[in-house]
Amino acid sequence: AGDHCDDLAELCNELASVVHASDCNFARVFELVDQGARLPGKWTANVSAALSAARRSQWSISAYLAAVCAADGLDLAELDGCVVDDLWLGAGPVLAWVPPGTEQVQIATPSESVWIPAEQVIEQEAGQVRAMGASRNDLICGQVVCVKYLSVGESVEVSSIRGPGGARLKKAQVNEEDLLAHYRECQDESCSFVARPGGATLGGLHQVLEYPVHGDYRLALLRPRFMNQQRRSHLSLAVSSVGETLAGQAAKSGQWPFVAAIVEKSGYVDLRHEFGQVFGTTPALQKAWCNDLRCVNKKYGRSLLSMAAADGKTEIFESLISSQANVDEKDWGSNATPLERAVENSQWDAVVSLVGKYQARAETLLIGSSLAPAAVKRAVLQFHDEALRQGQKPATLREFFARHLSGEAMDAEHLVPPGFARQASWLSKKHVSLLATPLFHPSASPHDPLVFARLADDEADKISEWVESAQSTVCPLSLADREFASRPLPGFCMVVRLPESFLAEGQIQIPENVIDSLSIVRCNVEVATTTPCCQEKVGGVAIFRGGQRVAVTPRGDLVIGGENGGVVSIVARDGEFLSGVLSKTSIQCPEVSVPVAHGRLTQVSIAIPFVLFFYVELQESEDGVERMVFVTPRRGEIPPDATAFRGTIAINDARVHCDGNEICEVLVDIGDDSCCDVLSGMRIKTELPGWEFESSGEPAERAAQLQGCEFQRMCNGMPVRLGKLIPSVAVAASSAEPSGGPGRPQRERPIRGLVGGYQSQAVPNPWR
Repeated sequence: AGDHCDDLAELCNELASVVHASDCNFARVFELVDQGARLPGKWTANVSAALSAARRSQWSISAYLAAVCAADGLDLAELDGCVVDDLWLGAGPVLAWVPPGTEQVQIATPSESVWIPAEQVIEQEAGQVRAMGASRNDLICGQVVCVKYLSVGESVEVSSIRGPGGARLKKAQVNEEDLLAHYRECQDESCSFVARPGGATLGGLHQVLEYPVHGDYRLALLRPRFMNQQRRSHLSLAVSSVGETLAGQAAKSGQWPFVAAIVEKSGYVDLRHEFGQVFGTTPALQKAWCNDLRCVNKKYGRSLLSMAAADGKTEIFESLISSQANVDEKDWGSNATPLERAVENSQWDAVVSLVGKYQARAETLLIGSSLAPAAVKRAVLQFHDEALRQGQKPATLREFFARHLSGEAMDAEHLVPPGFARQASWLSKKHVSLLATPLFHPSASPHDPLVFARLADDEADKISEWVESAQSTVCPLSLADREFASRPLPGFCMVVRLPESFLAEGQIQIPENVIDSLSIVRCNVEVATTTPCCQEKVGGVAIFRGGQRVAVTPRGDLVIGGENGGVVSIVARDGEFLSGVLSKTSIQCPEVSVPVAHGRLTQVSIAIPFVLFFYVELQESEDGVERMVFVTPRRGEIPPDATAFRGTIAINDARVHCDGNEICEVLVDIGDDSCCDVLSGMRIKTELPGWEFESSGEPAERAAQLQGCEFQRMCNGMPVRLGKLIPSVAVAASSAEPSGGPGRPQRERPIRGLVGGYQSQAVPNPWR
């Protein structure tokens, strides 16, 4: 017993240290509470208390309360009643007074169906009513079929509903607290309130929430469909920052490790219809309300997995999917999948991970498969195209500077913004000269605005020298009281990213106790891309940092064996992963972790994968048109009219089958062999009926003549001709005769575009 007490005391001490830590380990909190550990003091452990702590950003306390709730068997997916009440009132429900003679009710009796004025209904219970007929002695008993105007869920123009003498619906006078109490206990017939006419006349489009109200056909509960700006802002803020459940609150606050701990403990929470039951469970009410929420905030209706994909939180995908999250579930309203959300936000690591999840669920869920949703096809197409477009010319000036601040190398001539010309450290256009290197204040976030700050002539020379010196990262100029604008100013300007609190009335105001200086993004890592066989430098390789393209190594004169090219300087943080991509490929690319040495340039070498593409090209010769078989490591070098090779390729001990439908893509395990030996030793056999492969011997001849790294030459635009296809026997006309005619080979199917080449691969993952 003593040992048990000692162990429990140790667990309690560990729990206290974990909760007090600045970076709380949420999963460990749940584990310790499950083992019996508790914090000292008086605690009210319920889901509402955990939500309150979360909204105060006391995440470790919220995690502890949630863990205790889970240990006590409480449901962590419990809805927050306070938020629901606030949204209900925020939507502006109106209790309407229905004048006598305005509404009619259809009642089905055993013998007939009759319409009577609504005010003649005496009592109603479970759909059965008693109502007065044409005379006082005439009593009608039956079931309510419908009403003429105020059907629950319908949206009606209340100004068009008129009674005798043109009487219109008016707002009933009722206390808001009584109305809210009615909402909370709307199923309780004992709940009642005093309402009387006398309010303003109602007009406009309203949705009927409840009619009759507690059996009183003189009252109708309506919700206006038009929302003023104040109401829209209130609802938009709730959608973006307030969660109906604990998991929703944590997700909207970016506390994804807490979300993972919650779903692993209590199961997946579907947020796509969050707040959907504020006005009841009637489908028409729910649909209209959810539509209105999405109109005020386009982020409404996203699932937990979609939110995580949009934020690029790949580390919690496993937790969500193992908790029954569906990787192809569509967001409510937009029908977007998590994969499309990741593409939309350029979260390429998340795209790669999600594509893998699709294929882990079903091998046939691939691009080109009949089972693959169109959304997946569009997302993967856009994934490859967008990733390559990251190195294209910026469309706007702001895009140029934003990409520069993100760490992308923007020095290339083709990346100059439209309308500007680059002159040394400046971008020039008519009467404007902009410093080509953007600056930022240390307290600015990536979401803060970019502004154009004016420079004096002498300051322009000074800051230009500082930018080109590559020494200090702290700007020598002061910011205080400097003129700024959202557009380029005439004369010399510099582009700076500043917190919004610094910007006031056209001048930069530096608050007290805040440093008055700017910083610059300087390259701190020198990346060399090399061949995996001979470690020779290769140019034209795209460098990706964490899934984002940041630079391309220059080609220089590497084709003829020169020393220029294959090296580029970039910005990277300690521990970040870099990869080099030579061509669009579905092969897993090797990653290199960056060990940044502060104060000096870190040198990193990345060996590109030995990936080969095999294709067939028609070429004219002395003997006529011949089918030549080529191999290249660059997909972009394949001619548009080339066709796919059909047959088997044996490299070392491995054998690859090419079906002839798509360009064959092969990852070579080079081992201790040289690239020349690998290319010369390939054994190729075609499966095209009536044809056989004849080797050209070119790989060995080229290696002997040129020396050096053959793979490097191939990377720099020199495909290798492996041989040609020659007829093996005469093809007789028959039912199996190729469509090309007697003695002519059947034409192979052409390349069907970018995505086709990925069909037979496991996981499209070119950037990691």
